[in-house]
Amino acid sequence: MRLSSVKAAGFRGIQQKIDIQFAKGFVVICGRNGSGKSTICDAIEFAICGLLQKHGDSSGGETISDYVWWRGTGQAAAKFVTVGFVTDDGRELSITRTPDGTNGGDEDALRRELCNVSIAPSDCLRQLCSTSLFRDDDITQLSVDMPESERFAFVKDALGGADFGVFENTAKRAHELVRARVDLHEGEYERERQRVTSLRTELSQASIQVSTQRDIAEAEESVRRIIRNPPVDASNLVEAARTELVKLMAQSGSLIKLRMAFESLSGRLSAIETPAHNELEQALSREVEGLRDRIPGVERRNAELSRELAQKEELGALYASLAQLHEHGIRVGLLDQSCPLCGSKIRNETFQEHLAEIKRIVEAKSQELGRLVTDNARANEELRMLRVELNRKENELKTVSEEAELVRNELRKTTREAAELGLSPLQGESLTASAFPAAIEARQRVLSQLEASIATLEASLYVERMAVIQHDLEIAQNKVVEISDRLTATKKSAERAKEAVDVIRRVSGEIVDDRLAELAPLLGELFLRLRPHVDWNDLSYILRGDVRRFLRLAVGDNLNPRFMFSSGQRRAVGLAFLLAVHMSRPWCRLRSLILDDPVQHIDDYRALHLVEVLSSIRQSGRQVICTVEDAALADLLCRRLRSSRDNEGMLIQLKYSVGEGVKLGDVKEIHTAPDLVLRSA
Repeated sequence: MRLSSVKAAGFRGIQQKIDIQFAKGFVVICGRNGSGKSTICDAIEFAICGLLQKHGDSSGGETISDYVWWRGTGQAAAKFVTVGFVTDDGRELSITRTPDGTNGGDEDALRRELCNVSIAPSDCLRQLCSTSLFRDDDITQLSVDMPESERFAFVKDALGGADFGVFENTAKRAHELVRARVDLHEGEYERERQRVTSLRTELSQASIQVSTQRDIAEAEESVRRIIRNPPVDASNLVEAARTELVKLMAQSGSLIKLRMAFESLSGRLSAIETPAHNELEQALSREVEGLRDRIPGVERRNAELSRELAQKEELGALYASLAQLHEHGIRVGLLDQSCPLCGSKIRNETFQEHLAEIKRIVEAKSQELGRLVTDNARANEELRMLRVELNRKENELKTVSEEAELVRNELRKTTREAAELGLSPLQGESLTASAFPAAIEARQRVLSQLEASIATLEASLYVERMAVIQHDLEIAQNKVVEISDRLTATKKSAERAKEAVDVIRRVSGEIVDDRLAELAPLLGELFLRLRPHVDWNDLSYILRGDVRRFLRLAVGDNLNPRFMFSSGQRRAVGLAFLLAVHMSRPWCRLRSLILDDPVQHIDDYRALHLVEVLSSIRQSGRQVICTVEDAALADLLCRRLRSSRDNEGMLIQLKYSVGEGVKLGDVKEIHTAPDLVLRSA
């Protein structure tokens, strides 16, 4: 079976529909960078697998799946990719994928046609693409640079054969289930062990309580005397006794606080009810009365000054006019020896005497008015100070007078609270501080007696509880033994399941060893033909590990080519390895080798060797599809890949148009070589 065609539209760099018919023998696709060569390979892989395996890592939350369909300028008329196949007997089949999924062709039927599913790996379509389509940037990553454990897995899946994956997965699942059961039993065992420890601790505590018990009947009678309305049942009696004990402890604490408060208040009252305190109260009363007597006189004097000041202020306008008249008289003087006001003849000396008299009258009245203002202000301030002092003395007198009553009220309150706690004075007597110690001591004795009785009653209950605990302990110990036996058996099963997994892996690895032994000559032949290095002409492999297998490539004296060779040499080694794997797949019916620009980073010398190797592969009957950038190399491939049998070839030119995407350029058919070139005469 081989590839027959690729049709695509709206896929990757392809906007408009493109239709490529593949020749039976070989196809060389040529074009500059960005012309769409890798897009054709992407179309083949996506149609077969339904995904693109390159660019696996995401960038900024995006993956290659976000860029499968056309995202350039303009709109694609359609979005699909179709790959056609032709079987050896000429039957045509195809598979079509769209953004909605498979939209043409049966994927299961394609899998059965392309692969021998009885010996193929479980993900055979993905493995088919990984071992049939080799890209420039994947050549070393899938060979020389691949970790050894992953390289072994790659070769194992590629070679196929007896698929132990189902058995291995079944054994691993069984091992996981058994391990889960082991974990479950271990958790159950630990819980039961903790339960046994807890029961033993409880049994020990019960034994201690029982060893210290006294007469149970006496303790029960004591409790019934102390608490009110005791219950009949002994178990309920202990609970009621505990409640009463808490209540008595609270009352005892309250009595202690009341005693301290009563002693403090009594001391304060004793300090208040003294002659000195009475004298202080009387002195304050006298001061208050004296202040009250002074206030009316000051008020009357203040009123008189206010009235006199008001009268003087009414004459103020007259004296203000006189002051102005004096000022004008000085400024104007006599007019023709006459008074400027009345016009009478007057001497200047007399006129000046009159002005001086006016000035004296005005100044005298001004001084008198100022004195009245000052006296009135002083009288107001004196009255204010008297009222402030009176208010302060009245408050002080009130505090002194009411202090005794406040203390007596607090004492009465304390006495009531003490009475509520059972501490009451004899009739006709007052409560004294000496009554508190006896009451507190009596309450403490009751507390001690009740605590001892409760301990005794609890000990009696522990006797009954010990039997229950002992029975529960025996059950728990038996269960621990039972779980321990189950745990031991489950661990043995887990070990056997792990051994089964290891055996399956070991047998699977041994089968791969045998396949690799068959692959070794082909690998060595391809390595020798590609000639990566002038000093080392042999490439070997080394297998390590028993259960977990490792595959290492080596040259010379067990040297790793990954670290010995240059990038171009490593690529040549990778091509030899991948081509050997490609040609050694017994389960794959697709006889098409696809190389996407395999000569990148390879010099012309090794590129020529690769062309010769591809020519040999072509002679084995395989279809070779190769993309290159160099036109001269494309022509060389066409010359070397052509054969004399009925397997024509094809040279396809691709180009990329701005705004239109990948376009199909010139298509040239490469006919087979003639069987006879020279004929004898």
